[in-house]
Amino acid sequence: MNLMRLDRSIIEGLQDIVSLLEDQLKPLVQSELSLLVDVLYRPQLLFPAGTESRKNAKAEALLEGTAT
Repeated sequence: MNLMRLDRSIIEGLQDIVSLLEDQLKPLVQSELSLLVDVLYRPQLLFPAGTESRKNAKAEALLEGTAT
């Protein structure tokens, strides 16, 4: 009996930790998903304005947009 109570106490403690982590990490996950969507739709914004990399990314995005 004592061992079952200890097991149950450990499980409940772990569930509390998981719940707390979910609450704390949820905004971070949502931010990352938002950023991922931005990058998928406008990859050129990853690069500084006026750079060759940004121009290439923008040109590729335009080509892919017209191809679909």
